[in-house]
Amino acid sequence: MKKAKILKMIKICTIICAAITVVASFGDFILVHILNLMHNSEVISGTAGSSIGIIGGADGPTAIYITSGSASPPYAIIFGILTILGIGLQLFIKKMLF
Repeated sequence: MKKAKILKMIKICTIICAAITVVASFGDFILVHILNLMHNSEVISGTAGSSIGIIGGADGPTAIYITSGSASPPYAIIFGILTILGIGLQLFIKKMLF
């Protein structure tokens, strides 16, 4: 019974890691290519993800934050590896149970 609970926890963690991998990959890789197809040009570079944030107040100076890259690809790689390890662990545990 305890092994079944452990297997269920591993399955849930693997699904969560797979979902994070898909979302991170979609945000940084696939979305850029979809936007390029919509504009029919290479306006947006696939490697140059960036963002601009403007914070302004009525009684203070305006702050502008500019980033030159995104942190999603390392997260996508890490969670992708965790997904693969989770699937391998599930297969190993099922083989040991049956």
